[in-house]
Amino acid sequence: MQYLLDYEGNVEETFGQYFEVTEHRYGVTEHLELMPNGSNTPVTNENRVKYVELYVDYLLNKSVQKQFSSFQSGLLHVCGKKILEIFTAEELELCVCGEADTIDTITLEKGSIYKGFHPDQPYMKQFWNIVHNLSSEQKKKLLLFTTGTDRLPIGGIKTLQFIIQRNGSDTEQLPTAMTCFHVLLLPEYSSHEKLKSKLLVALENCKGFGLR
Repeated sequence: MQYLLDYEGNVEETFGQYFEVTEHRYGVTEHLELMPNGSNTPVTNENRVKYVELYVDYLLNKSVQKQFSSFQSGLLHVCGKKILEIFTAEELELCVCGEADTIDTITLEKGSIYKGFHPDQPYMKQFWNIVHNLSSEQKKKLLLFTTGTDRLPIGGIKTLQFIIQRNGSDTEQLPTAMTCFHVLLLPEYSSHEKLKSKLLVALENCKGFGLR
């Protein structure tokens, strides 16, 4: 679109474009007019701005109007229009998606719950030493792996109930998680190096609710 707007030559002769869009649906090609008599109205240097405006409006609004109307109807049915009106777009995003702040693993460690482990045992010290030294992106992946999202809940890291549960002794299996309950299932590996290696493999290869 920007190329069309910036083009210095004869737009009509070069592009041969009319005020219509072509859609391919289930093997059928449709030509949809962007305005009355659009299939007979060529795009020229003089009207190309109008063409781009109509084309963008079609892509972002009209082409998905049916789907968006269904989504809107369902959202308003669940939430109610009056409730949504009190939020700005940013506030609503925060309610739905959570916070995108940097993950403070020191605070996360202090609030964690342990099952089968003790926070003062050397193995847990090794675990948190690895976690604290992860990159920001890797810390997000740890959150995603354990909770199903890389965004923090409203209220920040202090409101997150992070559970570390012992999942057997030394093994070749990777750590796993129960995302609905924010539980990291962690085997007690035989060495610091193995713990780090297995954890990083799990974090780097997880996607959604399983491993890639």
